[in-house]
Amino acid sequence: GLGEPTLTVWSNIGTSLEWLGRFDEAIQAFETVLTHVRQNGNRWLEGRVLNNLGIVYKNMGAWAQARELYLTALRLMERGNNHIHLILPWGNLGTLSLLFGDYEAAESYYERVHLVAAEKQIPHIEGRALDSLAHVRLLQGDVAAGEQFAQQGLVIAQKAEDLILQGMGHYQLGQAALLRSAWAEAQELFEEALRLSERAGKTSLQCEAKARLALILFEQRDYQEARRLIEPMLEFLTDQETAVYDPVEHYLVGHKILHACDEQSKADALLTAAAAYVRRQSRQLPDATARHHFLQSVPSHRTLFAMQAAAGMAENSKQPAG
Repeated sequence: GLGEPTLTVWSNIGTSLEWLGRFDEAIQAFETVLTHVRQNGNRWLEGRVLNNLGIVYKNMGAWAQARELYLTALRLMERGNNHIHLILPWGNLGTLSLLFGDYEAAESYYERVHLVAAEKQIPHIEGRALDSLAHVRLLQGDVAAGEQFAQQGLVIAQKAEDLILQGMGHYQLGQAALLRSAWAEAQELFEEALRLSERAGKTSLQCEAKARLALILFEQRDYQEARRLIEPMLEFLTDQETAVYDPVEHYLVGHKILHACDEQSKADALLTAAAAYVRRQSRQLPDATARHHFLQSVPSHRTLFAMQAAAGMAENSKQPAG
């Protein structure tokens, strides 16, 4: 079998390919590692590789496969009775629960990660757990708790000099400011998130920050500048739709902006893409309860359905009677 240094190289290659969006090649790299790890009988390392493989499938939108891989990884890593190893599958199951719209389950997983990371003093993981807890609370409209978690995470990120985590913290605080309709404050926070993500080379966060700034410009009726800022996110969604937490939210913002710019056919295409995403990903859910959460709990999905219903009623009203 391959020696441990070689396995590490293959694993690093898999992670790099996943970051580049070259998912098929990443899967091949991780499966190469997995074959040799199983031959050596190292169950903990097998769990680690399965966890990484799950991340690739999650970013491909293959949520059902990702969930099985995370759960298998968790079972294998639990045998070691060392909670520090479990923060990886716990965190990923939290993210998957967040995508499903099961916010209670997501919060439970993130709290476990935070507890262990804080106890073992792992600042990068602790900061990400706090950022994720902020995200969950803000999605449920709990602005006070969301801001508190985001502030705590930002303090840790600054101490650790983690640029990506600092950008994420500013982004969550910007989201909280939006929920309070504090537009100027939100704009400053998203601009800082953008600066930090550009310094860190985090493309997805750059696109997310620009999309939030585009929404603010839309509210200020600066439609052409909003159109310019939303474009990177729309391009990113074309190639890596499922690598973004909530593509539907960005499709809806894009729809509003393009509609305001009199680009109606392109605006309608974004609504079609949003509906297709919801339909496609709802088939990736494990059971009826998960589908209910996905369709009814995610705020952007509820907005999409309301828009579709309104459009249907408007269309029906145009039909001649009799």
